[in-house]
Amino acid sequence: MRKIQRWIFSCLLFFLLFACFLGAYQTFPKSSHTTPENLWEDPGVLVLQKEASEPFSTTLQALSACIMDADNFRVLYSKEGTARRKMASTTKIMTCLLALEHCELSEVVTVSAHAAAQPDVQLNIREGEQYVLEDLLYSMMLESHNDSAVAIAEHVAGSEEVFCEWMTQKARDLGAKSTCFATANGLDAENHYTTAQDLARIAAYAVQNETFLRIVGTKSRTIQEVNGKRSFFLKNIDRYLYMDSDALGIKTGFTGGAGYCFVGATRFEGRILISVVLGSGWPPHKQYKWNDTKALVSYVRQYYRPQTISVAKKELGALPVLGGVAKTVLVGTQKEWSEELLLRQECVKLVYHMPEQLFAPIEKGDVLGYAEIRISNKTAACIPIIALQSVSKYGFCDAFSSIWIKFVP
Repeated sequence: MRKIQRWIFSCLLFFLLFACFLGAYQTFPKSSHTTPENLWEDPGVLVLQKEASEPFSTTLQALSACIMDADNFRVLYSKEGTARRKMASTTKIMTCLLALEHCELSEVVTVSAHAAAQPDVQLNIREGEQYVLEDLLYSMMLESHNDSAVAIAEHVAGSEEVFCEWMTQKARDLGAKSTCFATANGLDAENHYTTAQDLARIAAYAVQNETFLRIVGTKSRTIQEVNGKRSFFLKNIDRYLYMDSDALGIKTGFTGGAGYCFVGATRFEGRILISVVLGSGWPPHKQYKWNDTKALVSYVRQYYRPQTISVAKKELGALPVLGGVAKTVLVGTQKEWSEELLLRQECVKLVYHMPEQLFAPIEKGDVLGYAEIRISNKTAACIPIIALQSVSKYGFCDAFSSIWIKFVP
């Protein structure tokens, strides 16, 4: 009899467990791999003007050239933009940038024999003299004085050699991976090179510094030694600053190895354009770099216009969730996102990158994927897609409640 009772009890227990399992399975949330259609958008081809020709493509003198949107580092035009070139005194952009990031403008710089011995172009500072750092930055950026550049480098890092290591590392940090610095003033040296696109990226970062912009945009300034014994009048040698009312200045350069070089910043439609020309002729063709710069800026002004691209509304839709108390979760961007990008006739694609399955638990604000804006098959921006609500994990209590509701009247 006991065996029969045990057998009956075992059967009842088995059927009870099976019923619980079946009920839990039937009530456990399922997930589909399909992304809702309302999450996908394709702006297609945005036509602002007829396809732009490049009227300067055969007349541009520079060996390498580039023009970049400083707001998003997007290259708008490039000629041999990734070829390694010497860059002459455009090097001083990085020298100035590091000094601004590591020192106070009021610091006093003592001139060393090494700095005083630098070749032309010179301020003609003397060993042992002292100058306020800010004044030497004006000397370096307005008239391209080589001795001032080395004095600054030694003050910031202790030696020019160490300073150049810092310069190269900073370039790497900014994504300028084809750039190496061997001098602080830009004189030709082995392992001293950059590319037009790298240099544009460095300058695009530099113009985010208001003090940097103030210095390079100054047309003239008088500086003096700390004790006031000697004073100097400086005039900005950046001619483009006087040729274009929207020009913000930056830096000229010339060496026998680099040729004439220029990095310029110009305002356009509320943005800043960075133009770079390297190897833009050799003596006696000083004017080539200005002509090349005007051609690059004119090209963008003629054929590019601001265009707002929106990822969609804030709430993009619901995605299925596996293992949660809710079967879906609302997703969207943190805010209604839009970005002004300078566009020509270009194919603009919006691609969503989301996992095939979302698993609970999900907290409100969790980044679940991102939306990628691609312009001419290049990534222009990535926007995080987040959960707009929380979904807790489906647990035993949830399963028991579902079974109870299903089987108990």
